[in-house]
Amino acid sequence: MYLERLFTTGALLPWNAMHFVTAGSKDAVLNPPLQVPATWSLEAAQSFQEALCLAAPTTRRVVEENTIPSWLWQHRANGHAMAPERSVMDVLNRVVGAATYRGWQQGFWPDEATASVFYDETRAAMLTGRLVIDPRILKTLGLDWAYGQAAVTTKTAAPSASLPQTLIVQNETIDALLREEQPATREKWQSFFEKSLSHTTSTLAFADTMAQWGSGPSASTEAPSATLNLLAFRQDDGGIDATGLRHATKLAVLLCELFYNEMVVTVSAERPLAINMGNLAAMLMSLALPYDSASARGTAASLAAIVTATAASTSARIAQKVGSCAAFAGDRETTLRAMSNRLRATFNEKTDYDRLAVLPQTIRIDSGADLVLIATARYASEEALHLVRQHGLRHLHLTTITPVPSLASLLDSASVGVMPETALVCDYALGEELFERRARPALRIALEELGYAPEDQKAILDHITGYRTLKAAPAISLTTLSDRGLPDEALERIEAALPFVSQLRLAVTPWVIGLDLCRINLGLSEQELQNPAFDMLHHLGFSTQEIKIANAFCCGHNTLDGVSELKEEHRTLFETVKTIPLDAPLAMAAAMQSFITDDVTLTLALPATLDAKARASLVLRAWELGLKSLKLTQQTSATVPLHQAKRATLPTAARVMKRKTPSLSATHPVLNRKKQTGESAAKPKAKATARAVSLHRKAAPLTGKTTLPSKRG
Repeated sequence: MYLERLFTTGALLPWNAMHFVTAGSKDAVLNPPLQVPATWSLEAAQSFQEALCLAAPTTRRVVEENTIPSWLWQHRANGHAMAPERSVMDVLNRVVGAATYRGWQQGFWPDEATASVFYDETRAAMLTGRLVIDPRILKTLGLDWAYGQAAVTTKTAAPSASLPQTLIVQNETIDALLREEQPATREKWQSFFEKSLSHTTSTLAFADTMAQWGSGPSASTEAPSATLNLLAFRQDDGGIDATGLRHATKLAVLLCELFYNEMVVTVSAERPLAINMGNLAAMLMSLALPYDSASARGTAASLAAIVTATAASTSARIAQKVGSCAAFAGDRETTLRAMSNRLRATFNEKTDYDRLAVLPQTIRIDSGADLVLIATARYASEEALHLVRQHGLRHLHLTTITPVPSLASLLDSASVGVMPETALVCDYALGEELFERRARPALRIALEELGYAPEDQKAILDHITGYRTLKAAPAISLTTLSDRGLPDEALERIEAALPFVSQLRLAVTPWVIGLDLCRINLGLSEQELQNPAFDMLHHLGFSTQEIKIANAFCCGHNTLDGVSELKEEHRTLFETVKTIPLDAPLAMAAAMQSFITDDVTLTLALPATLDAKARASLVLRAWELGLKSLKLTQQTSATVPLHQAKRATLPTAARVMKRKTPSLSATHPVLNRKKQTGESAAKPKAKATARAVSLHRKAAPLTGKTTLPSKRG
């Protein structure tokens, strides 16, 4: 098995150049403590904690083996003292070291240098976020090699055994519906969608499409899983590192194969894998490709083709070494037919597909996708077909696109599967119960890619994340608060709290202002002070509309509606799941489905106003585009798309205003009153507190906190 160095060099290893810190803050260190790269978010560190072995021997001895390099020798406890692993590198060394050891035993590496490349490159891919595996799985891997502890099998997540409402759709059924024949069939079809109006979830599976592509509902019910973070392969020049993506895919397949027995409970004859792709929408946005565009779909399809073909080539090379899976001989014809059809689709063939009732979506040269990506997809698909014909497949199923919520923090992802981004902002935690609102990384990258000047970028980001001050704020300002009885000390406390809140009302509470000040200056009763739901802004006489306007100014609009610096032609690039049409994710899923061995999981949240006939039309469109399945859910009030609901509008002056960040040193009649009288030096500056901001009664000062950034989506 040939491997090359792409993410490391022999002398330079990423972890040696990284700055590692203890996750958390001085006041709230994670338990157990965890050393992570300084660029990791607090939530990513908290998620990765689940990978820690909590009872690792504090001292270990090696077990010499004459046929294995000394750096790969197994370890055993040297004493009874135990302690948790303390670093990300402890976990990666354990997991990848054990995999490398197994690869040596099974003859995967032709020499020690290749073993060393796999060990270094896989750790680098995981540390830099290119390759992500569920921490709950990592927790159980490599314990026998690293610590002499019994290996534990962790069952990978499987689909639910019972679905609330499921319809298996045959092509014969579709034909009858389109020809308006067989009244019984049409009655059953209509009944299903009438019932879907009262079901939380309805699932449709297109059985013939699945069968013709050689997959079925049970294909990946239990399979080792690894996720490729597509955003991590974006290069500084605005391109995609296709070579790195292929390399990481190869490492993922090897890692899953070497731990196959530990990652599943029962090894099936098909020996499936679930190589997944994450952060698709963020990657497209960072490339300045609108989600609902031919160029985005062409790019996504090319990436899917590259990953699937590379996974197949790697599986074939493993089969050359240790043999194909038991099911391959019986499914050889179906598998090769599906691969040939995928290859034709990469070349945008219009006809000549083998035994497909529904023609697949293809990759078009004129789609606007990077021609290098398209060429790589074609080459990789040709290579894969050649190798599988020669050697067979170790894994009959290889790739999938499915949401993995447990990996969202490690991927720093705001998109789900093939869906668009869910939000343009995220609240990053700065410690215990303190948050800072920031724009999504892909948004910042896209603005840079589009050539916006630094001052315009700042204006756009301020619009969506907020100015975090009440100086010059519309409707509710420091002046208006002062006029309503708040003293200067209270105003300083509010200003200090604003950077850490998601809503203005959380910075204007009795516990931020000070209980004594509220009693004396505002005359609040004890009952009001002890009521967590007490609304100070309404109590001070501000209307709901005034609060809404000031909140958008201070804490952000969360969308780009009304920002004057953004060019009109760029607005579609920043659409989210709340604003994009329903058929856009349908088209995206279909574009990738042709190049994925198993399902592209697509769940559409439908508004209650969408009647049974419209739902049926949506499903027919999904079948026509070549999807294998589709899940429909009822839309909750929190997820009603803006394009399907009546938009709440702010006054024009608040919606489009001069985008100039207020100067914190600007003269202000309230905050600068102390400076004029010399009183500011007599009292220390008011501090925002974690517990005050979060409505807790007891305050704890912020001073001295050093934290990792984290997020709250």
